[in-house]
Amino acid sequence: MAMDLLKRATGGLASLSFVVWLGGCAQPPVDRLEQTQQLMSAARAAEAPEYTMEEWSQLEVAFDRAKEELANQEKILAIFRSYAKADDMLKRVAQDAATVGALAAEKRTEMKASAETTEREARSALASAQELLLGIPPGWNRAATRNIGHELTALKDSLSSVHRLIEGGRFASARIQAQTLKEKAAAAADTLHKVGGTRSTMRKAGSRITAGMPGPS
Repeated sequence: MAMDLLKRATGGLASLSFVVWLGGCAQPPVDRLEQTQQLMSAARAAEAPEYTMEEWSQLEVAFDRAKEELANQEKILAIFRSYAKADDMLKRVAQDAATVGALAAEKRTEMKASAETTEREARSALASAQELLLGIPPGWNRAATRNIGHELTALKDSLSSVHRLIEGGRFASARIQAQTLKEKAAAAADTLHKVGGTRSTMRKAGSRITAGMPGPS
């Protein structure tokens, strides 16, 4: 009977030791991984790949390395696993993801403001060029003024495309196109000045034409 009691006691201790052994095995940082993934997704939603390209690239590399460390630990016998390094790597990635996401959102806001400002400048430059065109007396270098008129009409149509880009959140593309339109409108205005001269010259030319005097061709 004494032997039976000893066997039962020994068996109980063995079972308890096995449970303690299992409980002592390191557990993967699942919560940390999920948190990091959420912050990475938030940074991507803030358009970090576009507005903070270099930082985002570094962040992706760091996240891949952290996941690789997790995978390496899974290949090791459970009792020898340690997720401390992976957990620390994920923690740093999560912190950096939050920072990069905030930076991207800030740069996106700045780019939107820049695109809207450039659009207004382009619209103003176009209006000035159109005003100059209207101020040229009839018959004054018709071929040149006709070509410029067609160009200004095309620029006006393109400005609508710029506005649609801004409304669609494509601020970088909108700013680039608006800057191009602004420069073209300014160039057209400069050409008009060369063709027709200053407003004073245009008025004088108009007077000459009205009086039947020839003007420059």
